Amino acid sequence: MQNCKSKYQIRQVLKEHPGLSYDEQSQMFSGTFTVDEDDYYWVLIDLKPFPKGFPIVKETHERIKPHVDNHKYSDDSLCLTTPAKEQIFLRKGMIKTIQQFIDKIVVPFFQNNSFREITGYYKKGEYSHGLPGVMEGYSEILGISDMELTIKILLKYLKGEHFRDNDPCYCGSIKKFKNCHRHKFNDLKFVGKYLVINDLRLCLNMK
Repeated sequence: MQNCKSKYQIRQVLKEHPGLSYDEQSQMFSGTFTVDEDDYYWVLIDLKPFPKGFPIVKETHERIKPHVDNHKYSDDSLCLTTPAKEQIFLRKGMIKTIQQFIDKIVVPFFQNNSFREITGYYKKGEYSHGLPGVMEGYSEILGISDMELTIKILLKYLKGEHFRDNDPCYCGSIKKFKNCHRHKFNDLKFVGKYLVINDLRLCLNMK
């Protein structure tokens, strides 16, 4: 985070979110994060994990109460997505800058929370809590909803096996794999196998 490009990225964030200030020594943004007009959150954004991992985002004034249902941990940090999806965002180059992280991950999280405060439910849905939510993330990566099928496909991936292009797609459609979910399955290559192994081990032990 020391190069000129990073400094430009930081200036870009400060321009878009004037309620924030940046401390170079700690590599953290802090202050008010405006989501929509008259709707803001007090936050701390720790950039140190980035770009290898997502920045750590904390909501610091307990507008969101620390609770698993609120996707907020006891240390005020927020659960923004699953670890597997985080790796895909970063390794696939879908998020290359701090501003992209804020636009694609942070803003939608807070908008969804604000919607829930009014309606009682999340507009864009949510994963289950804990390990079930992690596995739901894999199902979303693969573009299916069947959890048993998700586990079978992950095991196939770990064994280094592949679907043939002209085989029927794993989703159950009549389309060939290459014309259906091949791009979804290929996203698994951006997820470290060590992570898939650990998540699967925990899932299978839970059954």
